[in-house]
Amino acid sequence: MRMAFQASPLQRLNLAVCLLCLGIAVPWSVRLGNAWMQQTFFNRAFLGVCLAGLAFHLAGLFYAHVRRDACLARMLFATACLPVVIFTAVMLTYLVATIGMPMADARLAAVDAAIGFDFARLVTWAADQRLIRDWALIIYGPATIGALLLVMIYLVATKRADEFERYLAFLSISVVATIVLAALLPAGSAFAFHHVPIEIERALGTVVGADYNAYYASIRTGDVSGLAQGPRGMVSFPSFHTVMGLMCVFYLRSNIWLMIPVAAVIGLMILTTPLIGGHFLADVMAGFAVSLLTYWFVDRIASEAEPNAALHPQNA
Repeated sequence: MRMAFQASPLQRLNLAVCLLCLGIAVPWSVRLGNAWMQQTFFNRAFLGVCLAGLAFHLAGLFYAHVRRDACLARMLFATACLPVVIFTAVMLTYLVATIGMPMADARLAAVDAAIGFDFARLVTWAADQRLIRDWALIIYGPATIGALLLVMIYLVATKRADEFERYLAFLSISVVATIVLAALLPAGSAFAFHHVPIEIERALGTVVGADYNAYYASIRTGDVSGLAQGPRGMVSFPSFHTVMGLMCVFYLRSNIWLMIPVAAVIGLMILTTPLIGGHFLADVMAGFAVSLLTYWFVDRIASEAEPNAALHPQNA
C-alpha cells in the first residue's frame, strides 16, 4: 500500500484565482497596446515572479510524491500561486482604472459626513501631534508588513498547514474582491477631496496625498508611463490595509500571546489609515466588510471536504 497526495479545495481555489487573474489581466494589457504590455506582463519582473511560483510548485510536487511530507507539500503548493496572484493583482488595479467608472469620492465623503467623521479636522489635529508624526508612517508600512510575515512564519513553524492554506486563500480572494469594488467605485485621495494643505500631508508623511489624484487620472486615460517608476497603491475603496490587518488577527487566534500584540499594532495601523493612506472612513468600514465576508467564504470552502490535502491510501 502506498499513500497518494490529494489536493485540497483551497489549493484548487488558489490555482483557480491565479489563472482567473492571469486570464483577465494579460489579454487586457495586450488589448491596451504595446506600452501597457511592456509595463505590466511582458518584462523581466513578471518572468521572475512566474519562475518563483514554478519553483514553489515543483518543490511541492517533490514533497508530495518523493519525500512524502504532506504538511510541507501543502504549504509549498499554497505559496506557489502567491507571487503570481500578488503581481497580477497589482497590475489589475491599473487595468481596472482604465474602465473609467465615475469617481465615488463625493459619495464616500457623504457617508463620512453622515456618521460625523471630519477628515480635514482629524488630519489637521494629527499633524500637530509629534508622536503621530514620528510613528504613523512606520506603523502603516513596515509594521504592517512585519505582521503579515510574522503570521506566515508562525503558521509554517508550527506546521499549521490548514491555517496556512486558509491564510493565503484569504489573501487571494480578498485581493480579487477589493479589485472588483475598486473598479466599480474608484476614488482618489481624501486629502485632495477635502483640499487639505500640502504642509499637513508633508508633516504626516502621507503616501496617498493630493498628487495621487493627478497620477490616478492619467492612468484612467490610458497613460501607463507612470508605472515605469514602479507601481504604487491604486486602491482607495475599500482599504486593503484594513483587510490585511484583520487577516493577521484572524489567523493568529490559535496563539493568544501573539495575537494580542499583533492586534494592538493592527489597531494602530487602522487608525493611521486615513492619515497615511489618504482614505475616507468609508474605505475602512468597507475593508472590515470585505474581511469578514472573505473569512466566512474561505472557512466555508475549507469545511466542505475532509482535511485539506489529506494523504489517502491507495492499493499498490
